[in-house]
Amino acid sequence: MIFIIAGNALPVRSLSETQQWKKVKIQHIKFQAPAIKFQDQVIKFQARPLNSMLKPSNSRIKPLNFRRRQRYSFMYV
Repeated sequence: MIFIIAGNALPVRSLSETQQWKKVKIQHIKFQAPAIKFQDQVIKFQARPLNSMLKPSNSRIKPLNFRRRQRYSFMYV
């Protein structure tokens, strides 16, 4: 499982480690490309607003940031 935040791919063991993300300064960047290259591998990611990600229909996609709207979190499953 790889979390992509501000174009940086960071491996995360479990979702319980999201408390450590508070120490990381998150830059919100709107990606225009549908995929990003990381270590010669094309990684496709999904960018959705948090209000739509919190719906039960999108329970598979978990947001990394529970702040306000119009803040995007990128997650590769």
